[in-house]
Amino acid sequence: MSGGAHGRFKSFLHAAWDMRGAPMVSNVGPSWRELFEKEAAVVYVLDESLRFIYFNSAWDRFASENGGVGLEQEHWLGRSILEAIPPILQGFYSAAYRKVMKSSLTWNHSYECSTPERQRLCEMVAYPHQGQAAPGVVVANFVRTDLPRPSVHPQRDRGLSGYHDADGFVVMCANCRRSQRPRRVHEWDWVPEFVEHPPAMVSHGLCHLCAHHYMLIVGGEFNEIE
Repeated sequence: MSGGAHGRFKSFLHAAWDMRGAPMVSNVGPSWRELFEKEAAVVYVLDESLRFIYFNSAWDRFASENGGVGLEQEHWLGRSILEAIPPILQGFYSAAYRKVMKSSLTWNHSYECSTPERQRLCEMVAYPHQGQAAPGVVVANFVRTDLPRPSVHPQRDRGLSGYHDADGFVVMCANCRRSQRPRRVHEWDWVPEFVEHPPAMVSHGLCHLCAHHYMLIVGGEFNEIE
């Protein structure tokens, strides 16, 4: 994100935020809305309980272009963002957003948001703001790299059934969306069929690379977000 765009976001937030604890955005000024609606980035606003209280139009465009059935903003307005996050990452994001609200510091975070055909790395920028009644967080999501995936996946040496464990579950990484090999749990493969259509019985973990990225420590606890 450019320094100029970052500055524009902060200036409008400090001038126009007036949530008054309401669950909707009826008090948002026209300049505030205009700024976000012009953004190609997906922007949403969370209240102090981490509920969605605003989406810009890029949210629905991104969902439509990437097969995000059920992700339309009317289904999520007023609901907690934690409902949309796999349990293994809920603590990470909850702690991060709440620290943004308390510290009044901007938080940058990189994450993967790939499709079966595209390898995509995104950046999230969370902006704090102290409302008159309660704090909140404005989150902007930018696509940093978007590259075609190779059509050949040399690491795969099994059919889809080989990724189901003894209980019938497929374990997918909550970040990169690779699938774990049940008999070699340290090995994770890119399985585009599961990315496009997740198995009916799926659970989420983190591969070793993504676990390191999310600062997991021994015992499954998260390091303090800095």
